[in-house]
Amino acid sequence: MSDGIVPYDIDYTVLNRNRKIEKAFLIISFLLSFTLNLISEFKFNVNPYVFDTILFLGIIALLVFTALSIVNDYVLFPSCENKRRSIYLDSAFNSHLSDKNIDPNFYNPELSPGIYKLAVNGFENCFFTYNVGKKMLFGKMLKNIIIILIFIIIAYFGIRNTFSTGIVFLQLLVSGLFLNDLIRFLIYHQRNYQYINNYKLLLNRIGSSLHADDIPEIIKNILDYECNLNWGIISLNSKIYEQLKDDLNQEWEEIKRKYGISNTNSITIN
Repeated sequence: MSDGIVPYDIDYTVLNRNRKIEKAFLIISFLLSFTLNLISEFKFNVNPYVFDTILFLGIIALLVFTALSIVNDYVLFPSCENKRRSIYLDSAFNSHLSDKNIDPNFYNPELSPGIYKLAVNGFENCFFTYNVGKKMLFGKMLKNIIIILIFIIIAYFGIRNTFSTGIVFLQLLVSGLFLNDLIRFLIYHQRNYQYINNYKLLLNRIGSSLHADDIPEIIKNILDYECNLNWGIISLNSKIYEQLKDDLNQEWEEIKRKYGISNTNSITIN
């Protein structure tokens, strides 16, 4: 990929900013819940009005977190992905599906527009997604497991100290959401690993001669990867991407040389 600005960066910037706000409300909810547990566990003499206010704010924070999660996952994320796909297809076929101008160096500029370039661009997308996801894996597992345990413990003490049923239910719901998020990420990451291997086998077989029989497999690989992205609803960590970008660009160029991708401008369909 080009070292320039990604054409859809601004859309993902908005999404990532909203993700941070979402996490902020989760932290606020945790701190308020933890405060209530301390008050109840150690029998601090607190005005009931103050206690109820903290409880109310804790419920509101959890509800806002849940609402933002829904908006980010089911409104902003699909919108970003739709724009990304339009630019991706424009690059492959020199079409005009997107309303943004594309840097001609953004996707494999040495390749002529067509189905083969679509396959190579798809391989590149999958390669970057998998490697950024691999770098995220440990932190994702650690963070989610810690959050799950924290909210289960808080919910346990909430039940023991007869907290509001509503906030205990929401705490358990949040635990379930993070468990689901972790499982989904692991499946998503494993599928991307399989798609990379599929691309390697396909491009190794194609070599310098693209046959009509290869086109359905190219399209299937594209659809499998895109369906996995939309199923997973995973926002890749932009900081990790920036850290890895140069090394991954270099590795990608080596992959292109290995599979003869850089020398396939004149590829024809037999």
